[in-house]
Amino acid sequence: MRIIWTGRRDAEAILFLNPMCADTTFWKNIVSDRLASAYEILMVDYPGYNSAFVSQASLSDMAESVKREILDGLDKPVHLCGYSYGGIVTQEILKKGVKDLRSVVLISCPNRMTPYDKEVNRLLDTLLAEDEMAFCRLLMLLSYRPEFVNENPLFYLTVYAKIQAAGVKSAMSQQLRQMIAMDTVDFELKGIKAMCVFGENDRLLRSDTLSRFQERIDGLRAEIIPGASHMVPEGELGKRLNHFYL
Repeated sequence: MRIIWTGRRDAEAILFLNPMCADTTFWKNIVSDRLASAYEILMVDYPGYNSAFVSQASLSDMAESVKREILDGLDKPVHLCGYSYGGIVTQEILKKGVKDLRSVVLISCPNRMTPYDKEVNRLLDTLLAEDEMAFCRLLMLLSYRPEFVNENPLFYLTVYAKIQAAGVKSAMSQQLRQMIAMDTVDFELKGIKAMCVFGENDRLLRSDTLSRFQERIDGLRAEIIPGASHMVPEGELGKRLNHFYL
């Protein structure tokens, strides 16, 4: 696991947890200079992304690794922000408990995996092993607006290029299998500032996603991005994060 520390070292910390198939560069155009000037910014490359691959059987194992290597050593208030896979890891961290937690942001992530979700992830894992190009095409179709796919027919090659890096393919497969093994993350959050952000047309989330989070998080603020898919436009997400944190 590779950890990147930027921003103000004397300020409260925000830990950003990436979606699947992404390293810390994912946040480059989302985390603003204003945010970095007000907080210490922590980002993580999961095992296999720009770092040695480490076998982890479950999402709980991944969360425990983040908690042990980063959060347990922080002697300051901390904020958690997770996107998709990173949002699930964030929920697992909440389940374990975080000292001096000040806020939580969950972006484009589920609280449970339905049989349908598990089958989609099984298909993705099979394609990743047998046909990398088909894997990248399907992932793009599931994650982006149809208009974006039509306007950027070769965009899937950016994911294909990432797969070629040492350790990344194993890391992606491990993340998919962790999500296949997931059922529901049972946690409860009270008295903590919290926000969830979803795309209006996210095909990777079920219709009860928001209500499930509202049951678990007291006073949850919801931001639904009109017309957006699983991958929310960077500018829209950046504006909402600035408004939430600043």
